[in-house]
Amino acid sequence: MKSSELIIIAPDSFKGTISSADAGEIIAEAFKSAACDIGASPPRLSRLIMADGGEGTTAALGAKLIYKDVCGPDALISLKGEPTGQRVKGFFGILDAEDGITGVVELAAAAALTQSERRNPELATTYGVGELIKAALDFGAKRLILTLGGSATNDGGAGMAAALGVVFTDKEGRSFIPTGGSLSDIAKIDLSGLDSRLAGTDVDVMCDVKFPMAGARGASANFAPQKGADAAMVERLDRGLRHLAALWVESGLCSSDILELEGGGAAGGAGAGAAVFLGGRLRPGAEVVLDVAGFDGLLKEAALVVTGEGKFDHTSLNGKAVGAAAARAKAAGVPVLVIAGAADVLPPELLSEYGVTAVLCSQRGAVRPEELAGRAKGDLYEAAYHAARLWYGARRG
Repeated sequence: MKSSELIIIAPDSFKGTISSADAGEIIAEAFKSAACDIGASPPRLSRLIMADGGEGTTAALGAKLIYKDVCGPDALISLKGEPTGQRVKGFFGILDAEDGITGVVELAAAAALTQSERRNPELATTYGVGELIKAALDFGAKRLILTLGGSATNDGGAGMAAALGVVFTDKEGRSFIPTGGSLSDIAKIDLSGLDSRLAGTDVDVMCDVKFPMAGARGASANFAPQKGADAAMVERLDRGLRHLAALWVESGLCSSDILELEGGGAAGGAGAGAAVFLGGRLRPGAEVVLDVAGFDGLLKEAALVVTGEGKFDHTSLNGKAVGAAAARAKAAGVPVLVIAGAADVLPPELLSEYGVTAVLCSQRGAVRPEELAGRAKGDLYEAAYHAARLWYGARRG
């Protein structure tokens, strides 16, 4: 291997076990050790903190963190429509610029699957996300970046909207804060109390998937099972999102094509909710992070891209960090190695189409959930070390 060749190490987080920064450091150390052990030239490595709009995106953007206690995804919704129960240490980020403060609000800071103990998307709420948006506005943010992904929720962003002043009422005229399981109970949506500061605030919404809000490719069908939903619950959740969208259209808040909005299914339909309630512009989150990191410039010198995440499956190739990095690398003619904690078996032609050269699982054998966190870092190091030995050996040959 030529010493001038660059290896880009850009993994996403291994959700619940390893952050993007830690995963990158582990893989880098493995590549350095492997090179030393087989007598290869010391590698030239470039590490990027990756994110796709899910957890870790605020750090990847380099924002200063401001912490605030808010409602978590398991907060209980009282009969009076007031959130009680679970509180979490949430945060929002601040980016200073000449044209004013940008607030970065990460949905996973207040409504993450990793924060939920009951794992029930019919009951989970995004109310805390709205609280963080309000806190960022209170801090003086003139622009907002809302990052979606890693959610426990399926409420179409209704909880978030309620925290910002939107009032939802049922057919009896009673106000309440909807969750995924009660979206179908909404009879009327009143935006007159929505925080007025949002009208003058640009909102960019970073999505980690391209899926629409509802239907076979929608939020409920593709992601609710990961959050604890069975088949019957998936059907109910999808009906609820369709009902919410129909109310938006009837109220003149959006056009009928809202159900087809690319990225609308992100975070249990919160992508579409952010577009309607906040006037947000949906963008692929990973693309924003890659642009900020100067990824395309690095690819001009790169011989290999190493990326990865906790679970690699077909959704990884549709707007998530791994898929976005692989697509750009393919365009530049650079091979891509994915190291994942676990991986579905995908057709080789599909991997090739999206720019993935090879996929390697780091998890060795059956691992009980309680053992996963303790083993994840060691397993990742071993997988990266053996991959590096193969890479160096092939390059020298």
